Amino acid sequence: MALIDEVKQLCDRLVPLGWRDLLLRVTRNALDIQQPTAAALQATLMNPIPDANIDRMIAGFQDFAPGGSVQGIQPGSFARSLFYHAC
Repeated sequence: MALIDEVKQLCDRLVPLGWRDLLLRVTRNALDIQQPTAAALQATLMNPIPDANIDRMIAGFQDFAPGGSVQGIQPGSFARSLFYHAC
């Protein structure tokens, strides 16, 4: 099983627990982890999210990496990965 398939299974379990709503709110609707396929989820997670879209007033995201584009998951950089801050 490819890693993205495992990430898709994880996201599918997190959606009903409020993670989708949280990430949509934090990104002003730029990051939706509820996707129909693993390929669509991968594209969504790797899509750049403009820094201006990140609401750092929400608990857990105050220290999210400032400046530049960020992603839902950015390999090698926890500071620029929204998933890391949502935990």
